[in-house]
Formats: sequence, structure tokens, C-alpha cells
Amino acid sequence: MATTTAPTAPVLAKLPSSTSETEALNEKPDYFLSQNPPEVERLTRQHEVIKDHMGGKLVLAPVDLSTPGLRILDSATADGLWLRDIQPFCHPSAYFTGTDIVPSYFPDAVPARTTLVVQSITAPYPQAWHASFDLINQRLALPGCGAYPMPLAVRSLVSLLKPGGWIQLVEADHSGPASDGVAMRDAFRLIKELFKGMGVEDGYARQLRGWLESEGLQDVGQTILDVRLGKTNAKEDMAVKGVSAFTLATEGLVRAARGQLCACWFPRLFL
Repeated sequence: MATTTAPTAPVLAKLPSSTSETEALNEKPDYFLSQNPPEVERLTRQHEVIKDHMGGKLVLAPVDLSTPGLRILDSATADGLWLRDIQPFCHPSAYFTGTDIVPSYFPDAVPARTTLVVQSITAPYPQAWHASFDLINQRLALPGCGAYPMPLAVRSLVSLLKPGGWIQLVEADHSGPASDGVAMRDAFRLIKELFKGMGVEDGYARQLRGWLESEGLQDVGQTILDVRLGKTNAKEDMAVKGVSAFTLATEGLVRAARGQLCACWFPRLFL
């Protein structure tokens, strides 16, 4: 496979400090890879590669994870790996919530002080959640909005933050360097065309900062990461995992493009 880089953009923002558990079962949108047996494994490899490119960090926001009683939400959590990864760095009294639309991903054994909930990013959140979380993380989920306005999905997430809380969003912009091979350029073009058919606007990742600022958040920061796939990644294990995750995702995209699926939902593409 041709090697490439795929920029992702962690965007961090803080709810101003002065801004003045119910399980929600929503109608489940279709996620075209939900019945794919290796999907959780693919998401695990994706998680490891992105984490590696973030310098081994799970959170770039300046949050003191040792603070007692923190409430942390991971939106589009899949099997809750991000939550399990961050838990050892948190105070024992911290509480963790993960949401996803595919409950079959939820593990049978859930860690202590953790709740996994069926919840779509386009559906109303439980009223009890509003202004209740100190940290919210969401990664590669906004394309799942389809025709639903992404800024409204971001606004709903922001409404769940406590005053002074932080939100971290990570999205891909589906581009690569000019040195990419033909196959990789075709793959990115396919992704953009499929997203366009779903009502997803091209370049949405670079609008995250503006959306957060329009919600009145402070200290909004943005970091652009060039995620190295294949031989451009000097770490052999990460090179293999990156290619594997990208290939599995692309196979699903190709099936969708051929019309073998009547509906598609793309919450987590490794690009």
C-alpha cells in the first residue's frame, strides 16, 4: 500500500467558569461497519496510532486528572477503550461515561465507576447530563451527523460541560501530501464523495475552532497532526497498525460506494 499522512486536528476549548444518570435509548442510526467482526480490533489499532501521534497523551487540554470527583464523557466510545486508558491517571473518585449507537461494542465487564450508554450525537441528551461533565472527548464522530448540522451536534456536547470544563474534539480533514500515490489519492476522493452524498460538508474539521468559539468557549486551541501511515511512520508497529486500520475502513467505504449498503453511518474513520 502507498504510504501517506493524514492530518487530524485535536481542538480544545474551555467553558467559561462564570457560565451560570439517566440512560437514554435513542433510535439507532445505521453504522455500516457495525456487523464487521474485526471492527473493534480496527478501532483499537486506530486508537493506538492516534495516541502515539499525540505523544502518548489521551488529553491535550490542561486538565488536572488527579482532581477528586471528575466526571468524564467519551462520546462515540465504541468498546470504551479511551475511558479504560485514561482511568489509571485519574483520581479514584472520578466517574466515567461512554456513549455509542452500537451497544454490541460494549464489553461484558465494565470497569468500576463507568457507565456505557446508547446515545446518538444527533439526539437529545438526558437532562441530568447538562452542565455535569468536567471533560468531554469525541474523536472522528462528526461525519455521523449526516445531514444533521454539525454545529448543532457540537452545541449539544458543549451544553454538557460544567462551568470551567474542557472539551476535546478530534477530526480528520481527509487530505494527504502531494507525494501520495494514485491509490491513496483515489481513496481520499472516494471518502469525500461519499461524505458529500451523506450531506457532510468538505473541510468540516477546520471549522471546529470557529464552532466552539461561537458557543462562547474560551482558551480554544488547535493542533494539526500529520498521522503517518505505512513506511512513512518510523515505528514499525505503528506503521503496520495504521495501514491495517485504514485498509479495513476503506474496504467498507468501497462496498458503500458500490451501492451494497442502503445507508451508511461513519462515526470513526482512520484518515
